Amino acid sequence: PYFEFEILVYWQARSRLNKRFDFPKEDIYNKEGELVGKTEGTKGDFFYGFDTIEPASYVIITEAIFDQHTLGEQTLASGGADLTNNQVKKLKILGPRKGIILAPDNDEAGIKSAFRNRNILSANGFQTFCSLPPRYKYEEEGEIKYTKDWNEIGEKITGFDKVRKIHDDNIRKFTTQEVIR
Repeated sequence: PYFEFEILVYWQARSRLNKRFDFPKEDIYNKEGELVGKTEGTKGDFFYGFDTIEPASYVIITEAIFDQHTLGEQTLASGGADLTNNQVKKLKILGPRKGIILAPDNDEAGIKSAFRNRNILSANGFQTFCSLPPRYKYEEEGEIKYTKDWNEIGEKITGFDKVRKIHDDNIRKFTTQEVIR
């Protein structure tokens, strides 16, 4: 469930076969009390974890809910690669004075989205940092693979209790040079 100000605004479920998205529809009535429709919305209108953020501090933004759970405190999941205008408005409500830390997946799509999101956030006056998950090698079913996100690091390499420290140790000012390093 996605909550904003303790109101259910969206929910998402996942099965082994697919993801299921739904926006709780609410009745809309006109002045005469006649039902005229239902509310609409999309996942891009919200952040998963919005009600758990301490305003005026800092915010970490991941794409996936699993990564949000892995990183924990002060973390939001955007539900997509690029931040939307509605999500930027919600960040303004939270007012993260210490900055926003982008924590994308460590793959080409994640890094490209981090640059786009940095530009969006900078244009809106936010101080922006980045923390890319390290790429650790592991073997699965006889095949060599590399971790690409925070959840995988916890699941495959360190255990979930150590991931936040790795994240915090990797926070860098968001510059091209720092991201490439």
